Amino acid sequence: MENKVFFSQPRDLSIDIIRCVCMICIVLAHVNPPVLLHTLRSFDVVGLVMISAICMKPNKSVPQYFSSILKRVRRLVVPTYIFILCVLISVYILCLYFKIPYLYDRNGIISAFLLIDGIGYVWIIRVLLINAVLSPLLFKLSSYQAIYVLVGSFLLLLVSKYLLILVPSQEHLSGFILYYYYLYTVGYFIIALYALLIKKSNYRSLLKHILIILALLIVYKLFFSCFLDENVLVLQKHPPMFDWIAYGIIITDLLFIITRRITPLVQSNKYILKSITWFSANSFQVYFIHAWLIIMYNAITRITGCELAITWWIKFILVFFISVLAKVSFDTIVGWFRTDKLNG
Repeated sequence: MENKVFFSQPRDLSIDIIRCVCMICIVLAHVNPPVLLHTLRSFDVVGLVMISAICMKPNKSVPQYFSSILKRVRRLVVPTYIFILCVLISVYILCLYFKIPYLYDRNGIISAFLLIDGIGYVWIIRVLLINAVLSPLLFKLSSYQAIYVLVGSFLLLLVSKYLLILVPSQEHLSGFILYYYYLYTVGYFIIALYALLIKKSNYRSLLKHILIILALLIVYKLFFSCFLDENVLVLQKHPPMFDWIAYGIIITDLLFIITRRITPLVQSNKYILKSITWFSANSFQVYFIHAWLIIMYNAITRITGCELAITWWIKFILVFFISVLAKVSFDTIVGWFRTDKLNG
C-alpha cells in the first residue's frame, strides 16, 4: 500500500473529509477565535484549493475546455452573484429600517461583482475560476518531475516576495494589479500545481514532499526574520506568500495521510459517513449562508454599536448550526414542492 499511487480511486472519501475540515475551519476563522487558533487553522483555504485541483480533469479538446469553463462559471460565479445580491438587498433593507446611509459605496459593489473584495467572502471564487482557466498549463507543468516543480515554485514565490517588498502599496493601478491578480494568481496556481503532483504520489513520496517543503519553510522564515525582522509566527496570506502556502500544504498533506488511514472506520459508521458526504456536497451553500449571517451580524453591530456578549466558540456553534439548519430546511421545503408537483 505504501507504494500505491495516493489517489487511485475515482471517488475518494478522504477528499470529502478534508473538505469538511477546511469548511469548519473557515467558519471558525470568521468568528474571531484566539490568535494562536486562528493561525493554526489557516491551512483551510490551501486545502480547498488543493481539493479543487485534484478534482479537475484534463480537457482532451478545445471545445471540451471551453465547455468545462462554462460549467465552472455556472457552478461558481452564478451562485456567488446571487449571494452578493442577497447581501446587498438585505443590508439595504437594514439601512432603511434604521434610517441610515447605505453601508456599501459604488466601488465596494463593483469590487464584489468583480470577485475582488467589496463585501468580502467572494475572492476565493476568483481564485478557483482563474485556476480553472489555467488548467491546461497546470496539467502540462504537473507532468515534470516533482523536485523540479517544487524548486521552481519556491524560486517563483521568492520573486513574488521581492515584488511585494518592492511595491508595498495598493493605491496605484500597478500595485492593485500586482496584489489582486499577479500575486494571487501565482500563489494559488502553485498550490493547485502541487495538488496535481500528489495525485501521482504514494505515501513515501508524499512524506518526502513534506520534509522538503518543511526544510524550505524553516530556511525562508529564518532568513526573513533575521534580515527583515519579520515575525516568525506570522504567515503572509493576503497576498499568499511561501510561508502560508507551505504551512497549508504540509497540514493538508498530513490530513490526507491521516484521513486515508481512518477511511475504513468512517465507512463502517453509516451515520458519520452520511453526515460527511452530505456536508461535503453542500459545503458551498453552507459557506454562503454562514457568510450572510456574519455580514448581517457585523452590519447590525456597526449600525447599533451593540455586540452580543458571547464568547467566540458560542458564536461559532451558533453560526455553524444555523447555517446547516438553514440548508437542511431549504432542501426540505424544495423537496415538498417537488413532491407536490410530481403528485399533481
